[in-house]
Amino acid sequence: MKRFYFLLVLSILVTSFSPLSFAQESLTTYISSAGFSLTFPPDWEVYNPPSTPNPYLVMLGQDSEAQVGVTLEYYNYSSLEDFFKKVKEEVSQFPGIEIISQGGESINGAPSCWFTYTFLVSSEPSASQEPFQAIIYLFSQSNNFFRIICLTKESQFNDYLNTFQAIARSFTTSVGN
Repeated sequence: MKRFYFLLVLSILVTSFSPLSFAQESLTTYISSAGFSLTFPPDWEVYNPPSTPNPYLVMLGQDSEAQVGVTLEYYNYSSLEDFFKKVKEEVSQFPGIEIISQGGESINGAPSCWFTYTFLVSSEPSASQEPFQAIIYLFSQSNNFFRIICLTKESQFNDYLNTFQAIARSFTTSVGN
């Protein structure tokens, strides 16, 4: 079931791409009914899909090839480290996934973990298919677990990395407060 939701979110993120560039001026704040908030560039749009067992939203830049997806997960993980391990295992089981780097940091006083990886949209490699690169941030607060997936084409990843980091680092939650 976890694999189904991961694939669902990943497929929505990948299939809804449209060409774009970012404006790095002021940020807009999004407050979720699931109890979290984050900021994003003003030329991005937020799509809050219908309710699912694990609420999620997708943010797209106007005319962009970069996306951010946020999921609140209700699974019974014992710790952030356990959540990190399970997500990494989940992602690693897909063909063609290459984990590049990983780390951790404190975001708004809460511990978080992250890792970056590359992947192909189709398991059938072709000369015309450009790989994607993503960074996943994982958070835990009040026994709730959050996943933020930021992705774009691999050739554009470094162009969007500062925006991805700014969005993830703006993450706050009121869940359980």
